[in-house]
Amino acid sequence: MKNKLARVVLIALFLAALYVPTLLWLTAGDKLAVENHENRTLAAWPDLKETSISKLPGKIESYYADHLPFRSQLIAGYARLLRPLDASVVTTVGFGKDGWMFYTNPKDGDPIGSYRGEDLFSMAELRQIVVDLRRTRDNLKKQGIDFVLFIVPNKERVYSEYMADRYGEPAESYGTKQLVDFLRAHTDLKVVYAYEELMAAKEEFPDLPLYYKTDSHWNGLGAYVGARALLRETGIELPAPTRDTITLIDYSQRGDLSILSHLEDAVEGDPPFNVED
Repeated sequence: MKNKLARVVLIALFLAALYVPTLLWLTAGDKLAVENHENRTLAAWPDLKETSISKLPGKIESYYADHLPFRSQLIAGYARLLRPLDASVVTTVGFGKDGWMFYTNPKDGDPIGSYRGEDLFSMAELRQIVVDLRRTRDNLKKQGIDFVLFIVPNKERVYSEYMADRYGEPAESYGTKQLVDFLRAHTDLKVVYAYEELMAAKEEFPDLPLYYKTDSHWNGLGAYVGARALLRETGIELPAPTRDTITLIDYSQRGDLSILSHLEDAVEGDPPFNVED
């Protein structure tokens, strides 16, 4: 009798695990759904009239994989379990030291490849870039527009000391530096690469970050330093930031990397800094 009861309970639990989440989702899904932060469009239900029989099973499977009840909550819970192990549920975010996060998507600029110096240009590529930039500069000049090439340094290079040890030391020669050096040596194009200015500001204000720890972008202070370098090239001089002009905004920035890694509610936000005139 006991064995029979145990089997009934086990079957009931199994069926509940299968159907209760779906029933809950059907009745209260609008209250439980969370915003999609995966930087992609989730699979839609296939058009049965337009989809071939051979592709239909795969499309239906993709739809259910993307719209599984409690999918986002399950992923977020798994992300929290992995966080103490410095492991991420996505391949596009890497965890560094002291809570720093870095963008690691090889299909979107390949920041890690650049960090390691694996993105060097061939001579033919450099020459073609010069041709393209000169064409752009000349076309804009005809319209009375001054052309300045402005390149923002990657967060990984400015704050390389917070990169995980597995990435090694930053390469001295990398694609951006190679391009900037080539353009400055062989063309009259106006090029601004604010790396030196950012590193100088980082040294002057070691306790004030120029980039968000949990975001791929610079903050207001870093942007001011970069804008100052850019405007100087156009003949406009902004005052240098000082302790008196740097302000801390009273809210926390929820970084795109914490959102992308499904940890937006599990990590501290970044305090945004700004520069007052």
